[in-house]
Amino acid sequence: MTSPHRLPEERDISTIAPALPLPDEPAWDWRSAVVEPDISQIVIEDDEPADNIYSEKIMRLLTEPLYSSWAGPRSADGQPRRWFASANVGVFATPELPPLVPDVLLSLDVAVHPDAPHDKKHNTYFVWVMGKPPDVVIEVVSNRKGHELSKRKAGYLRLRVARLVGLTE
Repeated sequence: MTSPHRLPEERDISTIAPALPLPDEPAWDWRSAVVEPDISQIVIEDDEPADNIYSEKIMRLLTEPLYSSWAGPRSADGQPRRWFASANVGVFATPELPPLVPDVLLSLDVAVHPDAPHDKKHNTYFVWVMGKPPDVVIEVVSNRKGHELSKRKAGYLRLRVARLVGLTE
């Protein structure tokens, strides 16, 4: 039986990412051992317009109030946690796979790098840079004929997104 969380093409990942050394101490940061892939050929902006005016307004209404009125979540000791919300930003799991482009995403415990406008590496959602997939993905489905939501749901499951919200007209 095939697991629903497996990629359609199974690959030996040792050819993509070398084995990471075991941590010597509890404070070990796995990011220091990761060799970043070449992203020079990845297209992160294609200037495609939003689906329609309704979809664009919904996307704006889902992100703007977060930034203007939400203080964000708190940790167990009451400290503010970092978070990031965006609309129509590509989420790249690997350089080899095409991105998933959710209408809206929310990711906790990540922050946008200050060089984001000037550095391609920080100008989209590379999972290996952010350190995790988004926590919440929202898809605004304006046309049900193409089964857009069910097709994208499989991709978000593979990416291990914790919550998928589908909005329809």
